[in-house]
Amino acid sequence: MEKFGKFMFGLILYAISVLVFGVVLMFMWNWFVVPLGVTKIGFWLALGLSLTIKCFFGARTNDEDNGFIMDCAISIFTYLAVWGVGAIIQLFL
Repeated sequence: MEKFGKFMFGLILYAISVLVFGVVLMFMWNWFVVPLGVTKIGFWLALGLSLTIKCFFGARTNDEDNGFIMDCAISIFTYLAVWGVGAIIQLFL
């Protein structure tokens, strides 16, 4: 039963990381690409685009084996950090 709980926690954490990446991609696109004359994108389009990006560039090779849960947590933190940096840059544009 403990293994199933760990699996479900990892699955939920992975889903959260995908959703966070979709939101970050949507905001970054709308902040930086729209001023270049491209149309705005919504959440669902950003989510589909983020999943496409993960399909092409998602295979990461780690020398360290941190485990699935730690990799998802690092991904969420990275996406939020990129979002924060983008928000700071947007303030100065």
